[in-house]
Amino acid sequence: MDNSVFNQPTPEQLNAFVVGDPIAINEVVELLLPQIVRWSIKQYRNLPQDEVESMTHQVFAEVCINHARYEPHKAKLTTFVIRLLKLRLADLYQDVTEISRAEDSSLDISEKLLKKPYNTTDTLDSETHLVREAFFREAVLFLDPHEQDFLEMMLKGEKRQEIFVDILTRHGYQMPDPDRVVKNVKERLIRRLRSLADDAGYSLQDLLG
Repeated sequence: MDNSVFNQPTPEQLNAFVVGDPIAINEVVELLLPQIVRWSIKQYRNLPQDEVESMTHQVFAEVCINHARYEPHKAKLTTFVIRLLKLRLADLYQDVTEISRAEDSSLDISEKLLKKPYNTTDTLDSETHLVREAFFREAVLFLDPHEQDFLEMMLKGEKRQEIFVDILTRHGYQMPDPDRVVKNVKERLIRRLRSLADDAGYSLQDLLG
């Protein structure tokens, strides 16, 4: 990847970015994010554009939150971001191969999560409740911080859109279309939970009752 196609931050901006200067972080985001969004959409035309754009925003937010991990002397910031983005988009590509089935079942599971609070046991026998509790306790270890917060709210039966928008805002998301971003994050979360359940030999549908 030839990063000369990108306008780069100055060395001073990068040094300030690494130490967490909010002004520098904002300047870097304003400079690089639009460029990398355009690049990722062009490079990954076989993936849904809104998913690619959302993933790019998510990766950028994570890089900004973990600003101290970036080492300017080792690679350009665009290279650093794109390496991480490629890994995430590779995972997304695997998900998209099953998108038709996933969309339908994700909606069903998401509705169950919102309708059935986590501490409700009246429709679950004690053994199923223990398995369910153990699964979600382990699953959170594999989730990103914003996904952990989403899952916590969904398991509590939270339905208000503004709650999920607030979570993403706190985690550094920029959201020109909050409803779409929340929807995409929920769908990715459900796909990740389903994968974790499959790996553990469970059906996510069964765990939700």
